[in-house]
Amino acid sequence: MGAFRDLAEVFELTPIELPIEGTVYAFPARIPAETGLLLAQVRAAAETDAETDLDGIENVTMEGLRVDLMGDSLTAMRAAAVPNVWIDHVLYTLMVWHMEGEDAAAVVWERRAPGEAAAPNRAGKRAAKKASARTRTAGASSTSRASSGSGTSTPKGKVRETRSRTSRGR
Repeated sequence: MGAFRDLAEVFELTPIELPIEGTVYAFPARIPAETGLLLAQVRAAAETDAETDLDGIENVTMEGLRVDLMGDSLTAMRAAAVPNVWIDHVLYTLMVWHMEGEDAAAVVWERRAPGEAAAPNRAGKRAAKKASARTRTAGASSTSRASSGSGTSTPKGKVRETRSRTSRGR
């Protein structure tokens, strides 16, 4: 039986480079195993539309996630006064890069905000689901549509008659 090559030779771990205001920041391709497991849990939850309780995972904080995924570039970005909303966008892009790969991360990178519609492909749709799941776990909720009915629904297949309403001087 032949000898195995060093695993570092098998996997090409090239840092991801992202340009911000003329400066190209390099982010580490290697992340701690604990962070990789967390991202795998987030990915699995997003694929099944399940809620993920990130608070229940020990030793993981948003700052810790930033440090693990952004490395020394986080310090450099803060020193350059990169706006926090951009740092968060970079973080989200890196999360998708580690979970889904470069193509999906490029879709995320090109969007202006996490809630903006993704490109019409599977990777983009999954990335949008992840953003939505993270927003829900942060306590934000979407605005519901105005209801014109009594709050009850009509059984499928039945047509509900509507009556015209008259103005009451409002």
